[in-house]
Amino acid sequence: NVEALRDTVVLNPQWIIDAAGRIIHQRIHHERIIDPKLLRHFPTDYDYMHSTGIISEKLLQKVLWSDERFNNKIEFLLGLFETALLLCEYVVRGKKKKGRKSKMVKSYLVPSLLRNIDTSYAQTLADGVEQRWEKDIEPYEQDEVANPIKAKLEFSWLPPGLFERLSCVCMRTPFVDLCKPSKGVVSPDLVLYYVEIQSIGQYPVLFRCNEAEDIIEVVTLSGKHFSALNVIRDIQHAINRILKDGMRIEVECMVLVCGKGGNEVDLADAEKIGPTTVTVTNASDINVAVENLGLWRNEMLYSRSNFVSRTSLVWKHADAVGRLDPVEFAEKENDWKSNWMGMCGNCSEELDRLNTDFTSLQEDIMQQRIIETLETLMNGPMALLASIWKDALKHSAGTKNPLEEYKNVVASFLNDTLLRPLEAVEKWVRGVNEKIQDVATKEHRYGVFLSHQGMKEGAHGDKITLMKGRMTTIKALFQKTIKLKDGKAVPVFLDKDMIAGDRQHERMLFSVCKSDKVMVFLDKEYFSRKWCLMEYFLAQSRPGVIMPFLVDMEIDKTLFPIPLPKGVTCDYMNARSGPDDERYLNELGRYFSKKDSGDYTDRL
Repeated sequence: NVEALRDTVVLNPQWIIDAAGRIIHQRIHHERIIDPKLLRHFPTDYDYMHSTGIISEKLLQKVLWSDERFNNKIEFLLGLFETALLLCEYVVRGKKKKGRKSKMVKSYLVPSLLRNIDTSYAQTLADGVEQRWEKDIEPYEQDEVANPIKAKLEFSWLPPGLFERLSCVCMRTPFVDLCKPSKGVVSPDLVLYYVEIQSIGQYPVLFRCNEAEDIIEVVTLSGKHFSALNVIRDIQHAINRILKDGMRIEVECMVLVCGKGGNEVDLADAEKIGPTTVTVTNASDINVAVENLGLWRNEMLYSRSNFVSRTSLVWKHADAVGRLDPVEFAEKENDWKSNWMGMCGNCSEELDRLNTDFTSLQEDIMQQRIIETLETLMNGPMALLASIWKDALKHSAGTKNPLEEYKNVVASFLNDTLLRPLEAVEKWVRGVNEKIQDVATKEHRYGVFLSHQGMKEGAHGDKITLMKGRMTTIKALFQKTIKLKDGKAVPVFLDKDMIAGDRQHERMLFSVCKSDKVMVFLDKEYFSRKWCLMEYFLAQSRPGVIMPFLVDMEIDKTLFPIPLPKGVTCDYMNARSGPDDERYLNELGRYFSKKDSGDYTDRL
């Protein structure tokens, strides 16, 4: 399944060993094998490599594999070592230059390098992992939605290299985003990575390796929306795959769940408990009260009914690195349907709760109930739809197959005649929109709302800079040209002008519902973001509100997974010239020609 490996046969194994030795070595003994003349140009990158285990792409190409034996086979070597779980792609934030934002640097994490770094560097990395873990779990504990829960993987013997390969499985990014740094962090004996659960998001999982005792500890979260049991099963599955398929060795591995008072229980025994179970046998063959399982008791009794989809660890390698062909990608549709059915009940219940005695509530309670419903929709159906389209983009980019083939798979799910996902979303959003109209205030009123997928800076940000420039220009154009009768400019919403705060997202969604018109800036990532989907469906639920689309030149409008409204014009942007400003003023005049009572337009 790895294209870079299909057409090459290695006749001399020493060539592979030499290439591996360039990236996995002890600095004190092996630096001499690298050309010092080349190394002089990248001293910082080389120091960083031997203090963090992260190799920059430039160092790899210009120094480590610059030898004529390797430089024309770099793609093959990366594919080979990535498949063997010796390295994985990793994005770091570069140095900030004066007056400019720091760029993201594509790099490669080589966990085996960490075994030989200086103890001071190792301690710094370990402290950083622990601090990040404490910071990540603090909000869950404060809000009382989840608490840490621990398990142990106990091996008959812990093979050298297993923990490093597990680190690669955890740290590799399914869809490398050069606009932001990789999230997970590692040290020689610690890995902090983030489980991505569709419809829920990401939450942290911490590994601690103890080679002396042949143990790997796993600490994760347990709560209403978090199934630690599912995570542990996935980790167990991933380790078995690494041992069997990657390392080709047989090792016994027992999973122990860690309860109160130092009690540890075999997972196989813990899974047998039921509501009436009184005692359970711990790892020391002593019967103890089932309450000694602590949070694990709740996991065994209730997590089976929780909606939690599979985590990234159970994906096969081709899926994780974004190389499923359209036929393989289509096999995921059953998972989408299963996940969707698990969410429908929650969304319907939340809408029913929103409608119950709504008009008799105090205004602040009305708003709070609306916000809770929006969060349910955002973290449920919008997050799932966004993740599906992001997945399609990932695999199209990874395999170079046409995006249309993946879009057709997504469209098949969206148009399913039994589930009818789009109809369900539109129904839920209409219900929320009606309630927002009742409680929104003057601060949410705008003449035009500009909807886009983000103002982030890219590593190669020509397209993003163009999009940002067009939005800013159009906002200024509208405000300059369209005036109220008292001479004031018609308010135009662009979220980059907002002041960050606790109510920022609430204000943004309320403003979509109260703005007279919404102009959408479409690019291929627009529907891969749950906020964009929420804005789009809220605007679409009000007929006649959506104005022209600005479409990125890289994608045809027929390739968007969500149908665009009929009768709405689309313009394509390109790097050399944007749409004609005069035409937009004419379009704006046409859209504002019908004056509705209460619109800003009746005061123009």
